[in-house]
Amino acid sequence: MHKNFRLLTTITLLVILLSIMIIWLFSGNLRLKAKEQETISVGGETTLSLSIKQLTQDPKTKEIPLALSIVSTKDSDRVQVTWEVPKEMEIIGESSFFTTVKVGTPRVIQTNFLVHSAGRFEVKAKVQIFGADVNYVSSTSYTVPVGNTLEVLPLSDEYLAAKRSYQTQEVLKYLGIGSVILAVVVVGGIVFVKWLNAED
Repeated sequence: MHKNFRLLTTITLLVILLSIMIIWLFSGNLRLKAKEQETISVGGETTLSLSIKQLTQDPKTKEIPLALSIVSTKDSDRVQVTWEVPKEMEIIGESSFFTTVKVGTPRVIQTNFLVHSAGRFEVKAKVQIFGADVNYVSSTSYTVPVGNTLEVLPLSDEYLAAKRSYQTQEVLKYLGIGSVILAVVVVGGIVFVKWLNAED
């Protein structure tokens, strides 16, 4: 009886540890992919050059990250960025804020958005540099096509990979929870049987 109890307890602990390790590994891979997807190349020769690039959508929250890159030929610590979106979209964070720019160093600002219905939505960004003698203003826009499942269309390979990783992570999480519940039931059952035998 004691040997069976120790064997089942050991097996249960190994299952729990294995589940935790698998979940941790998949979480790390997902975070690494997200960082890789945020690498952006920008350039420009005008006083104030803007561009918007969409990064990989979050398959869990459906948040859509857009990266606004600002290239300036003037240094400034008074640069105002203003986002404008249609009523069907929501900005995660501030819609208007100040930042800084330096000559030769692209300033990349990531902002996340949520869409509440399907359609094609135009996101506008306006950047204004406040100078001592003159102000510089530039704007750009980006159209986001969204399907009925609130996924950005067309579905990119990066998004599909992130979605598969998320789904796998969810399955492993529930397997881990199930393993813990099973372990508690098995150990509890063994202890209960042992207690009954001891009473006899």
